[in-house]
Amino acid sequence: MAGSFVKISPRGRLWHERSVVLARVGNNLKQRIPEILEVDMEDEKMLDDSPENF
Repeated sequence: MAGSFVKISPRGRLWHERSVVLARVGNNLKQRIPEILEVDMEDEKMLDDSPENF
């Protein structure tokens, strides 16, 4: 079965924890585009909510 993988790259401060944003964006995209198999961050370091990463 063929499918697509999506990488997101959020910038700046987010209202929620980045892992929560990733989960919500992933669910939303998968509902709208069923062919998507996986939504992930472009770089795992982007999941770090530390202030020095902004």
